[in-house]
Amino acid sequence: MSIIIKNCTEPYFQLIKKYIAEFELDDRNLLLQQFVIALNEGELVAFGRVREHADFSELCSMGVISKERSKGIGKKIFPAMLAKAEKTKYLACIIPSYFIPFGFEICNNYPAEMLDKLDYCTVSLPVEETYVVMKKD
Repeated sequence: MSIIIKNCTEPYFQLIKKYIAEFELDDRNLLLQQFVIALNEGELVAFGRVREHADFSELCSMGVISKERSKGIGKKIFPAMLAKAEKTKYLACIIPSYFIPFGFEICNNYPAEMLDKLDYCTVSLPVEETYVVMKKD
């Protein structure tokens, strides 16, 4: 498998929107330029989103296509998301152990927009696990 990571282009953006709905990820205010994608022989295998807020970068809406999971693709695309982020990085997640190796820590003090994200996830994207906010300076 030869994975290429790059910025998103329009045909892939339309496909990402479908996967975001299928995977029940944050679909608010999607913009093409927020996404990086992972391709294998031209086929979309993963994507991730970086939303730039006034004082921080939010990493979100990361997904790996179902048949491509457990192949390490997420660990290949996430560094590209980190590189795309311009400010202090935050994310909301249910699997904090996945992000700790990338230097993220669970935090209890975070911008109001991340509280909004946490509320959105808890209400609109409910799961059995508990959502947490993580930060990387």
